[in-house]
Amino acid sequence: RMLMRENTNVPVEQALPVLLSALPLREDMEENKTVYTCLSGMLPFVVQNTALLPEVLRITAEIVTSDDVDDECKKMMA
Repeated sequence: RMLMRENTNVPVEQALPVLLSALPLREDMEENKTVYTCLSGMLPFVVQNTALLPEVLRITAEIVTSDDVDDECKKMMA
């Protein structure tokens, strides 16, 4: 949630890889919307830091093909 705020005190270049390492969510699915809203908001940063792009693409593919993720979250990530 800290990443979703316009907080310049959060080191996005360090925090985003940690977030990505925990995705896609396997438990606590009610957090999907919050987490994937955050991730979609971070896409401009990912585009600028292409080293993260393969991981984001892998996660996105898993999200949009998962039966555990609702359609709203899938559309957000597609």
